[in-house]
Amino acid sequence: MLTKEELNGIVSRLDETKFIVEMNKHMVDSLTYIFLKNKEVFANLSQQVMETQYEQLTKIVDVLDNIALCLSDMYDNDRLNQHRQNKRL
Repeated sequence: MLTKEELNGIVSRLDETKFIVEMNKHMVDSLTYIFLKNKEVFANLSQQVMETQYEQLTKIVDVLDNIALCLSDMYDNDRLNQHRQNKRL
């Protein structure tokens, strides 16, 4: 049979082990929280990048549309001028 001091030593080590396990659990919980927060932050950043790229691509398409329209107008004006010159001849 164990003495009172030996039992107290065992209880003390069990308490220390329990404390270490609880601290590890808190660390895991904290790391999980940080991971989830980082995942959320990364998702938000990804969304912002995608939105920014979409806006930039939309602006580029608008500029290209305007260029195409200007070129079309220039072509139409050139054709009109050629037609007028042909009539004069």
